[in-house]
Amino acid sequence: YDAVCINNPVSIIDTKLPEKVLNKTAKNYIYVGLIKEEKGIFRFLNVYDKFSKNHNINLKIIGKPLTIKDKLKLKSCLKNNSSIEYLGYKDHKYIDNEIKKSDFSVVPSYYLENYPTTVLEGILGGNVVIASNRGGTAEILDDGRGLIFDILDENSIYNVLEKSYNLTEDEYNNICKKAFEYVLNNNSYDTYYEKIMKIIDN
Repeated sequence: YDAVCINNPVSIIDTKLPEKVLNKTAKNYIYVGLIKEEKGIFRFLNVYDKFSKNHNINLKIIGKPLTIKDKLKLKSCLKNNSSIEYLGYKDHKYIDNEIKKSDFSVVPSYYLENYPTTVLEGILGGNVVIASNRGGTAEILDDGRGLIFDILDENSIYNVLEKSYNLTEDEYNNICKKAFEYVLNNNSYDTYYEKIMKIIDN
């Protein structure tokens, strides 16, 4: 048998890229996901803390700590940095709205992620996605569709934050446009159905 890769679909309500004006004075980042070590969030926060000391940035975190240890580590991060806002566990509508209000979606996972929906949702919300080079994430963001870093290398994380912070409005919009068009062409339910039916018919 020949192996065929069919990308996961995502619900696409609006086929038009959200219009945004990149904030030139303060850049806004968002993390959506489980709050645990394997998701890379604590290593990212360690670097973010250093970066935020001399850059005007903000980070919102949406998600739920899985253990008491994770909860205490998050609490420590929040205590030491006023630019980080923890919003807790939220429903999908709330998350979509917060993504659209931010500039960058962060996906710093250690996991060999398959084809993470959080990356697709960040793109559909009009954000530049900043993600670790683990699993299928790199495929989605390849060819200038996002910014990639090595979660095992704190210098790499710092450098990608620096790069995102210094993007011009044209550079930012070009990345968003390329990524949005990719998701429209590869991840709609219609495309998913067509690929499934093509395999069945053959």
